Amino acid sequence: MSPWCSTELVFDLLGSDLDVRAEPRLIGLVRSWAARFRSDDSVVRQTTSGLEAHRHAFETFLVQNGLVSWKWAAIYYGLETNVLKTIVDHLEGRGDPVQVHSGVSEQLVRQREAASLFRFFPSLRNKVFASHDGMCIAFHSAVASDLNINFTPISCVTSAVLEPESPEVAVAFDAITMDPVGLRYQVWLDTKKPVNLAPDVCSLKFYARHETELRPYVMKGGEPENIDDKLRAA
Repeated sequence: MSPWCSTELVFDLLGSDLDVRAEPRLIGLVRSWAARFRSDDSVVRQTTSGLEAHRHAFETFLVQNGLVSWKWAAIYYGLETNVLKTIVDHLEGRGDPVQVHSGVSEQLVRQREAASLFRFFPSLRNKVFASHDGMCIAFHSAVASDLNINFTPISCVTSAVLEPESPEVAVAFDAITMDPVGLRYQVWLDTKKPVNLAPDVCSLKFYARHETELRPYVMKGGEPENIDDKLRAA
């Protein structure tokens, strides 16, 4: 599968707009990085069908520089992007040294700092969580009580079918449908990404409906078994 795709698809997958006109500084930095580490600064190109970007190069740039889009920083907590931005605004407003802004682009934040936001809440500061889902639930509760922010968490689409009373918090997006996916119900896809990058995933719900078409693209050894009939009927 070609790493080159439309910038619209890159925006859907990674949450970053790579239009040169909108982000000249970001594109310049990515090209400089690519020339140094890949010996090729061809990251964004104009074609007859429109603007394209080398998604693997851009994603590697993000990983090596510890950056992530607001979209992916937010889904780490099972939140909408605007909710995470509101949380950061509130924390900064009360004087907390959040330091999530990347300084590279308004679209990007520092991944490590964004993933540590729960440490700014006294009730969570020294707490050890049994699971990522448990951390997210505790974080949601602290945000609601400490910052008085009302929001609806994003739930995993598969878990919402199998466990409607207490669905799992989403942590990623389906690379095909862009639906929210939880940790337990990800199907890892072999889309020929470099091994240093996280694999693309789809939801178990989507896989159950399109198993015949998707099975050849599942990472070896990762084929789901005993799929619940609820998912096939959903």
